[in-house]
Amino acid sequence: MKRAAASEGPDRQRLIELAIAWHQLARDRRDDEPTE
Repeated sequence: MKRAAASEGPDRQRLIELAIAWHQLARDRRDDEPTE
């Protein structure tokens, strides 16, 4: 599994990290001002 991820390149890793960061940011903003 790890080998496959490594062969895909750092682009995918960066994308995953970016997605996680974006998720956390969205959650933080939602906590600050709860809007539906």
